[in-house]
Amino acid sequence: MERWLKIAGIGYAKATALVTSFELGRRRMFEQPDRKIKIHCSQDAYNRMKPFLYDELVEHFYILLLDRNNQVLKFQRISSGGTHATLADPKLIFKKALDHLACGIIQVHNHPSGKSKRIEH
Repeated sequence: MERWLKIAGIGYAKATALVTSFELGRRRMFEQPDRKIKIHCSQDAYNRMKPFLYDELVEHFYILLLDRNNQVLKFQRISSGGTHATLADPKLIFKKALDHLACGIIQVHNHPSGKSKRIEH
């Protein structure tokens, strides 16, 4: 709300309408699609998850559960954290995958600061 109210010409009523419409759009994106989306490459996974992570201020960790044909069975948020980190428990990830009889898992998370860290093992 505060962001909208700072713009000249937008009052409380219009700001409320804008926030509401964007929230409805965001909720619509979270609905599971009727037709299954097939993941062919990492860009497909990125395109699928970008709307959920683009404007977030904290880190989130999601999984995409895939069938044998790399079609998305379900996507699930596993955790939310702070501005620099979030924790994902492998037991929860594997439980979700087993519950949905997934054949594959894609793990996704964002870096709201814009700075990703590469971890070398």
